[in-house]
Amino acid sequence: MLPRETDDERRLRKSVATVWRLSVDALREESVVAAQLFELCAFLDPECIPVTLLARLPKAMARSCEWDPAWRGLASMSETDSTAELQRQLAVVHKYSLLEWVEPDESVGMHRLVQQQARRCAGAVGTAERTMRLLGEVLVEAMPIKGGSVPHNFAVEMAAAAELMPHAAALTRHEAEMAPGAAAGWLRVELHEHFAWVYQLRGQLAEAEAGLRRALQMLEKAYADQPNHPDLAATVNNLAGV
Repeated sequence: MLPRETDDERRLRKSVATVWRLSVDALREESVVAAQLFELCAFLDPECIPVTLLARLPKAMARSCEWDPAWRGLASMSETDSTAELQRQLAVVHKYSLLEWVEPDESVGMHRLVQQQARRCAGAVGTAERTMRLLGEVLVEAMPIKGGSVPHNFAVEMAAAAELMPHAAALTRHEAEMAPGAAAGWLRVELHEHFAWVYQLRGQLAEAEAGLRRALQMLEKAYADQPNHPDLAATVNNLAGV
């Protein structure tokens, strides 16, 4: 049995939630882009979020009308200017103690409790799905090793993939928590397939099998009336090879 929360613990939890809410409200008032960037980071692994991964967001967000128009401005900049502006927006989030720099200008981290509260709020206002879909798309694009392909430079490409693996795992975990039983899924099939292949190359067969089974579940839903679809057959074949 879990210990009952004491009055002091309850007051502390409510106090932390109040301070968090005031900080986020102030962040949104100062910069909508920074606020949306904060929400996006809440769905990634908290330990080390590469700025190079976040730098892919503007172009992906510019393709959708769901995000603040200011992201289109970032997408129209040069890569150098866009990254510099992204770092400035991250500094705004940092000012409110909602994230920390792990490596200056290179990666950021977030406290797990801050992430948890941000995800809870995103779920309540209905933005969790769009956030996870976008991050899944960006991770698929960033992945240096695609499902079934043999790395040209094994050490370099596996190292780059390893940097992204915790974020794919975090997204998959959050999807399972926030959309349990959703056969169609919020994430792209390719996300599960690409990262399952990297797990297989690393000898992590249980993780590889779990990713391919999720991909198969999604494909079976998508091709319910086409049981002989080649994508289904390819995933079944990949699963048999694990």
